Amino acid sequence: MRPAMTMAKAETIHAGGGEREGRPAGRRHWLAVALGLAALLAGPVAARAGDIYVPVYVPNASFELPVVTYDEIALPSIISWETFPQPSDEAVGVFVNNPIYVNSVPDDYIYNCDGSQAAFLVNSVGLAIFQDYDAVDSTGAASHAFAATYQVASYYQLVTGFIVSTNFGAVPGSTVQMSLYYRDGSDDMVTFASTNIVYDPNVFTGVTNLVDCELDSITVRATDPWAGRHIGIQFLCTASPGGQGYWDLDNVRLTEVLTPALVHPRMSNGQFQATLKSEPGLVFQILATSDLTLPLANWASVATLTNTTGSIAFVDSTPGQGPRYYMALQVP
Repeated sequence: MRPAMTMAKAETIHAGGGEREGRPAGRRHWLAVALGLAALLAGPVAARAGDIYVPVYVPNASFELPVVTYDEIALPSIISWETFPQPSDEAVGVFVNNPIYVNSVPDDYIYNCDGSQAAFLVNSVGLAIFQDYDAVDSTGAASHAFAATYQVASYYQLVTGFIVSTNFGAVPGSTVQMSLYYRDGSDDMVTFASTNIVYDPNVFTGVTNLVDCELDSITVRATDPWAGRHIGIQFLCTASPGGQGYWDLDNVRLTEVLTPALVHPRMSNGQFQATLKSEPGLVFQILATSDLTLPLANWASVATLTNTTGSIAFVDSTPGQGPRYYMALQVP
């Protein structure tokens, strides 16, 4: 089972007097052009055939550093991850998943732990661990190892395993926020997508198996302020209604999902140009219309493109005057 989560809401973009909310069903992508300007129309996403899933490297994603010995049990630092505010020694860190706890009473061994260590985070409101390109861990310097950036036409899936350590007093309703963010021009951390993971004993049924929790973002557009910015990941304690307790977390997985899309729209010398991105080898028909009320059968076929490499240029040499809308429709 999976905890309840808040998904990012769809956005409506206006272009050339027309508007569409969300994304049309099926493997289609809209693009509107008006007065020499182009705007991408996008909304919430769902997994579809043709999407490309690319794992994104997250330094120390399974919290194997610093190395903890069985004698130490835990250490109050996490390599590559910054903490805010600076906590006490018992508030955040990494611990070793000691096999000696198998079949002990109580049984505290995490059977689906990735590697031999996990992280712990006391459920104190405002306490957070996070990582981005400029994050400073306990070594005192930013390693710049997490260099991934938000890519246009992609959306992002963040999955992390959680356990609530009920031995230390956590109660139902305790929450931790899992989020993706970026740093703006003032170096402030701005949330791009987030979800609150709620401690529900019906979901987190024990302390021996991590429960995977997932966050899906919306598709990144060229006009979004986070486009091209470095990706940030944060875990923030947001509610502790009656006793602190601990969250254990492990195996942070970030995936970039490239959806079939027309991106980088532009007008040049009276011609409309864009780039079609998709899984390599797919065939698309490019349709166009100046009237969104027309049924699809009445749209004009502008081109048929075989996207051999995964990225191919499209040019409409006679886009005409006024608003014009384009659709990339995958050919079966």
